[in-house]
Amino acid sequence: MPKWFEEMEYVQWSGRKKNLNVTPNAEIEYTVLVDDVELFIAVDQKDNWISIQPFSTPYPDIDCGLLLALNQLQCFGK
Repeated sequence: MPKWFEEMEYVQWSGRKKNLNVTPNAEIEYTVLVDDVELFIAVDQKDNWISIQPFSTPYPDIDCGLLLALNQLQCFGK
């Protein structure tokens, strides 16, 4: 796992839509949302969204969703 991934900020959300504008000191063009539910992503921020496979109970013993998201993160903004 890359060191920068360990240092990523996790934002606690409230409300019906996840809004990158509430992320302190964020430069929106360099900020991403990793989520499994498109409904929660604001329409004007879908370019910042990295879609992952649904993640809910029962949680599988083996899950590679985070690794797939990491690959997308490495390509973000290129």
